Amino acid sequence: MICTAAKVNKMDEISLKIAKTSPRQLDIIKLVREYDASFSLGEIKNSIQNGSTVVCFDPYSGDLLDEMNGVDVREKFLKLVNGLLGLGADITLERYGDELAPENLGELLRDIDERN
Repeated sequence: MICTAAKVNKMDEISLKIAKTSPRQLDIIKLVREYDASFSLGEIKNSIQNGSTVVCFDPYSGDLLDEMNGVDVREKFLKLVNGLLGLGADITLERYGDELAPENLGELLRDIDERN
């Protein structure tokens, strides 16, 4: 889900920012668009350029359409993050206002899966 100011403040959400100095901007924007097609390429680009949160992810709730199609939303988010890193994107993940190291994301999502 692309974030709006109202959505950024949910406690359980993990927010993802992408530094505007990241290389391969077009590929990065396309990857985010593949993850969530509800916003235009221009809106994603503007979020990156403004230093805004680009994607908000709530690990405790899923997208109904994804669930109906058998898509694991946690795995989908992890693939997005890994894809961005693979493109050389400089990303910041935050949860509860604290920075979350990308290398710890998989473990966090597995812990949440085990609890649910």
